[in-house]
Amino acid sequence: MLLLKKTKQEFTETTDFLQSENKDIKASLSVVETHISELEKENCNYLKNITYLQNRLESMEKVSRSHNVEIQAVPEKRNENVLAIVKNLYKIISLQINDDEISACRRVAKLPSTSASRPRNILVSLPTIRHRDNLISAVKRFNKANPKERISSVHLGVAGERSLIYVTEHLSPECKELHSATRITLRDQYKYIWAKYGNVYIRKDDTSSVIHVKNKDFLSKLSS
Repeated sequence: MLLLKKTKQEFTETTDFLQSENKDIKASLSVVETHISELEKENCNYLKNITYLQNRLESMEKVSRSHNVEIQAVPEKRNENVLAIVKNLYKIISLQINDDEISACRRVAKLPSTSASRPRNILVSLPTIRHRDNLISAVKRFNKANPKERISSVHLGVAGERSLIYVTEHLSPECKELHSATRITLRDQYKYIWAKYGNVYIRKDDTSSVIHVKNKDFLSKLSS
């Protein structure tokens, strides 16, 4: 009887100990779960703030680039006069520009993904968005009126082999990458793919609606 009583007592003590340990574990788990929940909320807030700051940065980049144009594929020459090249462009498209209206005019560094053989773009900073749009529109009108003599390096007075020249908005690296990815991914499905005011747009045909390609995730949904 004494042995049974002792065994029963030890069993009760062990059970009580396990129950106490179980309570402690549950309490600890509750604290951990609360801490994890707080961290998840903090992480969510951080992500929201990062998204907000990214959107602010993109908006600021669009504003800072909004007066600029890029002249692409102009062959590079040693001791070239970039301002003279730009003024020749204005002359050939019959658009007036004063020297003091060109805030900056220079070659810019290539993006890492750009072919080594491709010449650096010429960046031109103009006083207003209207100046930028007038230049781009005038180039388009010239090329439309002269489909067999589109603007080339010859028009700009650059010696050497003839090379077609392109005049575009000064897009951010992210927008350029998205525009390029969109053209590669959707060129067989959409008739029109273009970038304007720092955004990428597509249109299936002449009668369909314009679609704004917001990002690569959106692009993936369109192509799936």
